[in-house]
Amino acid sequence: MTERRRARREPIGLRVRFRKQGSAVEHVGRTADIGPQGLFVRCDRPLPPGTAVELELSSPSAWDPVRLRGEVRWVSPPGTATPAGFGVELDRLDEGGRAALAQLLGASAYDAEEP
Repeated sequence: MTERRRARREPIGLRVRFRKQGSAVEHVGRTADIGPQGLFVRCDRPLPPGTAVELELSSPSAWDPVRLRGEVRWVSPPGTATPAGFGVELDRLDEGGRAALAQLLGASAYDAEEP
C-alpha cells in the first residue's frame, strides 16, 4: 500500500469506542496509531469504507475522553496478514478538538493545526 498520509502518526494504543454516526450501537477497539488528521482502529469487525464514524478515545492521562468524528477511508479485513481494523480520516477539528488531540499526542511533537 502506498503511503498517502499528509501528517505522520505515532504508534499509540488507546481504548476507543466507536459507532456509525447517528447509531446507538457502540463497538470497542484499540488504536494502533494516531495523528492530527487520522488514526487506525484495530477491531474484529471493521466498518466499511465511506462510513461516517464517531470515536471516543480514552487515555490514562486525560480526565475526559477525546471525542472525534471522521470517515472510514480503508479497511483491513480479518484473516489477512495485517491486523483487522479500519483507517479513519478525521473531520476538521475546532480549536478545542485540536488542543485535546495535541495534548493526547504529546504537543511537543505535533502541530495539530490544519494544513
